[in-house]
Amino acid sequence: FPPGVGHEPHYHPPHFGYTLKSGGTMRITDASGEREFSGKPGGTWESKGVPWHTVVNIGETTTQYLIVEKKY
Repeated sequence: FPPGVGHEPHYHPPHFGYTLKSGGTMRITDASGEREFSGKPGGTWESKGVPWHTVVNIGETTTQYLIVEKKY
């Protein structure tokens, strides 16, 4: 995600995430409201799933993530 770039509302089933390239700060909007996330390269997270969310890079540099979802 280059600065100012995000994506439309979507969902994720349970997944694992890995931060490939950091420097950006993501604004995440979902049913809980808004929050900001800044990951470090090599950082990981695990999620039980997200019903819907949008994100936009509000930082000044590009950030990149890898999300792995189980194929059902």
